[in-house]
Amino acid sequence: MENRTITETFSQTAEWCADTVSQVPSSAWSAHGLGEWDLRALVGHTSRALSTVTRAITTPAATIELESAEAYFQTASLISGTDPNAVRDRGIAAGDELGDDPATQFRTVLEAALASIRSVDNPIVTSVAGAMTLSQYLRTRVFELVVHGLDIQTALTPTSLDAITPPPEAALREALTITQNLAILRGDGQQLLFTLTGRKSLPANYSVLA
Repeated sequence: MENRTITETFSQTAEWCADTVSQVPSSAWSAHGLGEWDLRALVGHTSRALSTVTRAITTPAATIELESAEAYFQTASLISGTDPNAVRDRGIAAGDELGDDPATQFRTVLEAALASIRSVDNPIVTSVAGAMTLSQYLRTRVFELVVHGLDIQTALTPTSLDAITPPPEAALREALTITQNLAILRGDGQQLLFTLTGRKSLPANYSVLA
């Protein structure tokens, strides 16, 4: 995906996610979000898909270590920083950092990320998994925003999935592309195809990120 295209997709997805966060009632921040997270922690974790862009751009690298978003997720799953307890704690901390008005602070983080992107072209940036081009890193952020934006909406309307506002089509396509590519890289492409065509089911709780 060209840099301008992924930048536009990232911007649209971030706006969709911010709109989702703005719908969280003030009384619901301590309600269940996902796993061990309440909604505040889930939104905090989601905000890291924005703040990490700003951080990455301010820490340029000289050599590409990861060629793609898929390589990022493969590598990230192997490093200690993705320990479930560490991820949980970072989400809680990020949620606390959103302060008394999480929705407004979320948009502030969004605007900082977009300003950072507008200040550069397509540099090599530093990520938690290794150095990669900004355009490929933005693909990982789109994936995170789509998945967790849907998580937030599901937490808000757990019994009415029809009420969910879908992400931008380009963002959903990007997230699904990464998902299918990761399944193929894991050797699970055939199983995924069987599942999507109604022939066999994937194992319970299967994840391409495991």
